[in-house]
Amino acid sequence: MQKLDIHVTSIPDRKAQEAIAEIIAESPSISLETARIMAERPPILLYRNVAPKEAEQYVSKLKSLGIGFKLSKAEEVPDQPEEEAGGSAQPADDPIAAHLRTAGTGTRTHIEPRNIHSDAHAGRTGLGNIEKMEKESKKKSLKAALITAAAFILLALLIHLLPQQNRFASNTSSTPARAAAAQNENRAGEHAQTAPQQNQQTAPQSKDRLRREISNTQRQQSNAYVDSARTCGSGNMERCIAFYRTAISFNRFNLAAWQGLLQAYRDSQMANEALETKVQMKELFGEEVMSVTSLVEAFGEVVDAYLNDEGAYRVEYKTQRRSKDDVLREVFNMTRAVRTACNCQNISIFASTGAGRGLLAHSTPQTSVHTLAGFMRQAEIVWLE
Repeated sequence: MQKLDIHVTSIPDRKAQEAIAEIIAESPSISLETARIMAERPPILLYRNVAPKEAEQYVSKLKSLGIGFKLSKAEEVPDQPEEEAGGSAQPADDPIAAHLRTAGTGTRTHIEPRNIHSDAHAGRTGLGNIEKMEKESKKKSLKAALITAAAFILLALLIHLLPQQNRFASNTSSTPARAAAAQNENRAGEHAQTAPQQNQQTAPQSKDRLRREISNTQRQQSNAYVDSARTCGSGNMERCIAFYRTAISFNRFNLAAWQGLLQAYRDSQMANEALETKVQMKELFGEEVMSVTSLVEAFGEVVDAYLNDEGAYRVEYKTQRRSKDDVLREVFNMTRAVRTACNCQNISIFASTGAGRGLLAHSTPQTSVHTLAGFMRQAEIVWLE
């Protein structure tokens, strides 16, 4: 019967290395420390001159550990004559050479590996079954290598395409070109097809849940790219657009990034892109997002504004007021303006005075907005210190 050699070609992790080292160290001539060194340097001739049925058990163990291997037909090794008594002794080998020499004698020097069970298809023995298992192992190794290479290529492309931050800040100002861009945008809206909404391709999902799934790290990275975009000069709008789009890729609910992207498209006379951006903003933040954000900007910097799953319109902005009376009066006036603009049922407004601090006011259709006193009695008002 043709016998086989089993070569280890790749070892995926430390656990598999330790398992291979223990198998090698079962040879009396090799210490565990030496075996560990050998396991770190594949390829390794692990078994030599073994029967196909026995090889199938070893291959099954190697596959369970994710170890790459190769099978080859064992060369016939003639029996070596025993040394005659009194003959000259051979010089001592190093342990690794001794392992390789004794592995070819036809009688293995290894102890049978522990916890090795026969294959479920025990009847399918022989070279055909072994070769099939070897091919499966090679396919898995190739697939893992391709996935790893693709990941590195994508990472390299991302790093290459991301523009470097512009260090020279300049403020953009309103120009007649903006008005012209807005007119072109409206004309394009009559002919251009609106971009398909992202949620049409998949089952509807809760926007509130998607917002909660965004991590703090993603929010910080998104805000950092918005800050970078705001430092771009009017002569480098391509970089500004790239920064805003990158910010949205980290947090698609970053209203400031969407507003900046929309304005950058208008400044660049890109009417079709501006129209698509408006459509996407209304899908994410509600139909009233354009009018509501315009109102809020009169009071302070808009942080967020959107219609949640329960039909309540939520607004968060940074107020310039410092006294509680001034902040409360400002939120009261904003509530009246937002209710008129969006005809919303429930309105929640958070006026931020600092990190984690500010006034939160929630009103319903029954909440009076005619007088400040009536608003204070009927609205839910919470101060966050």
